[in-house]
Amino acid sequence: MRTFPLAFAAIAASFAFGAAQARTVEKQVSADPRGAVDVSDVAGRIEITGWDKPEVAVTADVEGDSRQLEVKSEAGRTSVRITRGSGESSEGGEARLEVHVPRASEVNASAVSADITSRGVAGAQNLHSVSGGIDAELGSGNNEVKTVSGGIHLKGSGRSGSLHVTSVSGEVG
Repeated sequence: MRTFPLAFAAIAASFAFGAAQARTVEKQVSADPRGAVDVSDVAGRIEITGWDKPEVAVTADVEGDSRQLEVKSEAGRTSVRITRGSGESSEGGEARLEVHVPRASEVNASAVSADITSRGVAGAQNLHSVSGGIDAELGSGNNEVKTVSGGIHLKGSGRSGSLHVTSVSGEVG
């Protein structure tokens, strides 16, 4: 019976070690209120919210020490992405991104093995996910929503614009 407590202790220690590697990172940059914001992530979740500030603010819960949050803004375009350290496998943990963007921004979000949620963005949105769902409120402009193996749930604001929706294997509603 002694092996059970030792095995249990080893499992508990491995969970504690994994939890210790998760960390929260916050970054903010000034952004053009009508500029473009590009967001990308592999594994995790992307939550985009429009707000009335001329800046992009990101809170990321990141797993893995070598994964870094990169936020850059230049010439009306802001990019938000999680980078991996050299030598890190593509299975190096998840990241949950909360991204606040100027409400009138054009948003381009791409994800692999991650869900995308978008609320309060009035500009055009291009949302693409492989192995993840998309739940979005769409504003005006030309919008494109694509998934491969993920469901799509959309809500419109009633403003003008076009919409192109593609789903390879997921429900559209």
